[in-house]
Amino acid sequence: EPLRPDISRIPAAMRMLHIFSTNGRDIFYLVFGFLWIATTIFFWEDFLHHLYIVLIRSSAAPARDSFGRLCTAAAREIGIAPPSVLQSSSVRSPFLTGIVRPCILLPMGAYENSLEHRAVFIHELAHLRRHDTIWNLLCHIGIALIPFQPLMWALARRIEESSDDACDDVV
Repeated sequence: EPLRPDISRIPAAMRMLHIFSTNGRDIFYLVFGFLWIATTIFFWEDFLHHLYIVLIRSSAAPARDSFGRLCTAAAREIGIAPPSVLQSSSVRSPFLTGIVRPCILLPMGAYENSLEHRAVFIHELAHLRRHDTIWNLLCHIGIALIPFQPLMWALARRIEESSDDACDDVV
């Protein structure tokens, strides 16, 4: 029978290290697993930005009637149901938000030119027709689950760029 050291006198923390020191791969797996979880939690933090948008949306005011009519006309032109149009002082540029109940958020006091309004609405409605909000959500989930995959980052960046280019082409 091989001689085994008496580890009853060794503190518990040292015994845990002794268990992992028997195999170098165990330490690698532990460190890699910890880094994976920490990175994933860091990228799930990006979803807090979505909660911030929900707060902005809940405090936003309904847009002027002229914006609503212009959005409805642009939606009819594109062939989709018009989303709600809201304005907020917390918004710097217009964007589409929401998957189940989409809405277009506009900054307060911007866009005095009706041709500029129309172009903005057509661009944002093109995002709605293309379901870009769903694709962006899937990209964020993919990056959070596989943060160490550089191709996932490149794919997400390319999807975002191409969706904006496609919506610009619609305008």
